[in-house]
Amino acid sequence: MNNVVEYFSLIFQSVWRFFAHNLFSIAALTISLYTLWKGRKHLSFTFDNDIKILPYKSIFCFDKDGKKLTYDICLMTSISIVNPSSSDIGYFDLRVFDTNTNINISFLTSRTFPPDLDDKRVFYQSTEGLRQLDIPTRNFGTFKSNSFSRMDIVIIVPNNLDTNSISLDIKYPKIQLFRSKRDPFAISNRKVFAHQGIHYHFPNGLQADILNSISEQSVPKEYLIHLLLNQLIELSKSKL
Repeated sequence: MNNVVEYFSLIFQSVWRFFAHNLFSIAALTISLYTLWKGRKHLSFTFDNDIKILPYKSIFCFDKDGKKLTYDICLMTSISIVNPSSSDIGYFDLRVFDTNTNINISFLTSRTFPPDLDDKRVFYQSTEGLRQLDIPTRNFGTFKSNSFSRMDIVIIVPNNLDTNSISLDIKYPKIQLFRSKRDPFAISNRKVFAHQGIHYHFPNGLQADILNSISEQSVPKEYLIHLLLNQLIELSKSKL
């Protein structure tokens, strides 16, 4: 029994001497590890689970003469981002694309407007009233340290877009070592960076859902006929 007590006593003394002789080194290492952990790149993303088919011509801006410039049919969703880090973190490759073809779909940013358009504000006229949207400045930018950001993503639906799934994705400069964590839809060599995204599904097809959504609105018959013809053309192609 005494041998066991002496054995553990020697171990305790050795450990104590080690810490006593290396106290400053251990403290410096602890501070370095804490600083590294505190300064790590970390963003928290919240994607809106719903994507809305907006009413006809409900998205608009104003030209230099004060004339309203409208968009026919748009989809809208949003992203909320929290940067709890003590440093600014950039983002890039903010993109919207057809999940089936991986082809980009246009969305509104301050840089997509004509250069002579001084007023970069975008408005949404909903049943609840008029709202100014927080569209991104471009498809890349910076999230300030200890900040909360929100982006309204307004997708311009082209007439020939017929899909059942649309994806929204964004990257930030944090290397992903594991391939399983990388963006499978990446179209550049920046696929090695961390990303966050969401897929939106349209079970009946996007064109059918748009047609059903706006059929009860005050929409010109010519536009409804145009959408219906597009749907019939795509249906005939699928049968060939």
